[in-house]
Amino acid sequence: MDTISKIMYIRLITGEDIIAEVEFFSDDPDNLRIYNPLKVVYMQDPKKPGFFSISFMQWVFGKLVKRQDYILSIRDILLITETTDYVIAYYNETVNHLGRTQPTVLPSTEEMLEELNDIMKNIVKE
Repeated sequence: MDTISKIMYIRLITGEDIIAEVEFFSDDPDNLRIYNPLKVVYMQDPKKPGFFSISFMQWVFGKLVKRQDYILSIRDILLITETTDYVIAYYNETVNHLGRTQPTVLPSTEEMLEELNDIMKNIVKE
C-alpha cells in the first residue's frame, strides 16, 4: 500500500477544525488516517475586538485512548488543505509537548472493585 503523509488543516462537516498528520491511501481513496489530531480552538482577544488567537488541544484526550491515530471517511470532511509553516511548527511543538506528558494510569475496574470490597469488609468488621 503506497501512502503519502503530511501535516494538514481539516474542516469536518461537524464544523470542527483539526490539524493532523494525514496519511492518504492509494488503494483506498474513500478513507484517510490522521495521526496526533489537534483541535483548533479560536479565542477572541478581549483587548482587541475582532482579533482572534488560536490554540490547540487534543482532539481525543490521551487518557481515553491508547493511540492517537484514526481513520476518517472522506464523506466526513468538508475541506482539507495544506497549512502554513507557522501552524506546522506550532503543531509539532504541541505534539512534542503532549508526548512528554504521560497520562496518569488509572487502575482497572477489577482493581477498583477489589479495593472497594476490601474497604467495605473493614467497615463491616468495625
